[in-house]
Order: sequence, then structure tokens, then C-alpha cells
Amino acid sequence: MKVAFVVYYSKLNRNSFNALSAALGVDEVTKDIPIYFVKKEEDLIKGLCEIKQNYDMTVVGTSFLQPKFGR
Repeated sequence: MKVAFVVYYSKLNRNSFNALSAALGVDEVTKDIPIYFVKKEEDLIKGLCEIKQNYDMTVVGTSFLQPKFGR
């Protein structure tokens, strides 16, 4: 099964996704899963639509940070 991992890579969550990406890259089970970083919120849906066409499963990573609540 071909799997892709897509993250919305904003200024507020870069450090979290850098650590997660590094961990995925060294794990035997997940090291070959491609990771796509979408940097603009307006590109997220378009990027997902394009990426998911090439994979059996597309996993979307998001981060819920306290400073982002209420925005």
C-alpha cells in the first residue's frame, strides 16, 4: 500500500513537525513514507487533491496550538 503523509507546515508548528518528520524518517516501519510540507493554508486543499491521486492512503498531520485558538 502506498502511503503519503501531508502536513500543514506553518510558522507556529514547524518545530513540532520537524521533530515528527525526523522520528518517522528513522523508524523502520515509516522511513519510506514520503512527507509533503504544505506551507500556505490556501494551498492545503489543492495540494491534498493532487497528492492523494498517487497514493492508496493519504494521512494529514495538523497541530492544534494554544496560540492558534480563537483565530
